[in-house]
Amino acid sequence: MNTLSLKISGCPRGHASVLIDGKKTKLKFNQYGNFEGTYTTDKSSIELSVYKYLEINGKLWFLMSLVFFFVGILGILDPWYDKSCIVFAYQVKIDLNETCEVKLALNRYSNNGRAFEISTECKYQEITNVYYVDNKAKKRLKIMKFVKFVLWILAVALIVWIIAKRIG
Repeated sequence: MNTLSLKISGCPRGHASVLIDGKKTKLKFNQYGNFEGTYTTDKSSIELSVYKYLEINGKLWFLMSLVFFFVGILGILDPWYDKSCIVFAYQVKIDLNETCEVKLALNRYSNNGRAFEISTECKYQEITNVYYVDNKAKKRLKIMKFVKFVLWILAVALIVWIIAKRIG
């Protein structure tokens, strides 16, 4: 039985999805702001993936944005989206010993730069380690901004029409 002890530092809560061998793994958030967790397996190697997934890239992004727009009182209480659309992708294959301790530290953003630095005594092979700007998400944000602007204009026109109807 091999055990992986994983610690990820520098990653804000809710900004990272962690997959081990393609399965989402829940890690605990400790008092110092780091993710920590252990994983046990019979395999001699695992594939670890850490990535940032933007909500606006989801399947029902348009519908959810409209629901939050109307529930949030025409966008006043609407959740804020990351306008920079900066995401990271990290994938590494780790050969496990009996116990293997892996520490990942998130770097500051640099376009097409390294997202994480790894420190471990186990053998590993990095597959992906990059920051990048998600252009698909940027395009969707522009679409939503335009749709919300049109909906605001329609709401103001409707209010003016209702007031004019009552007065007249």
